[in-house]
Amino acid sequence: MERSIERVIFNWFYTQEGGENYSIYQKGKDGVVDIKEHVPEGEGDRWFYIVEFDNGIVRKIFNINEVVYE
Repeated sequence: MERSIERVIFNWFYTQEGGENYSIYQKGKDGVVDIKEHVPEGEGDRWFYIVEFDNGIVRKIFNINEVVYE
């Protein structure tokens, strides 16, 4: 079952200054037009998310911390 994804939060890390840092891609912001989930299909395959932008760039995101479904 393919679910529609609104937002992914990824690459979370703790900073030396005692805070947190992470990145977010959200549909409708910063040129993001679609986010798709790739479910592993066999040994060696990994779970990742495909983010498509309005300028044609496509990125695969592997280090996901949170996914928000629509």
